[in-house]
Amino acid sequence: MTEDTETENVNHPPHYGGDIVYEPIKFIEYWNFGFHLGNAIKYLVRFQRKKKRGEDPLEALKKAHWYIGRKIEQLEKEADGA
Repeated sequence: MTEDTETENVNHPPHYGGDIVYEPIKFIEYWNFGFHLGNAIKYLVRFQRKKKRGEDPLEALKKAHWYIGRKIEQLEKEADGA
């Protein structure tokens, strides 16, 4: 693997759309979604990519659901004063 390929796989991985305008990291940072919701968005994008590649997208949706659930739990604890 060349240095350019390694850099591209780190900075703009193809499974997240490469250099497209709506790359998840740009969207997540712009809206300041934070860890849990940022990961949910990341997995929702993976879901779309997996569908297009003919792979099973269910795992990505389950991971997005898990992160959203964790955020809900966190907000509920904060609301309860925990």
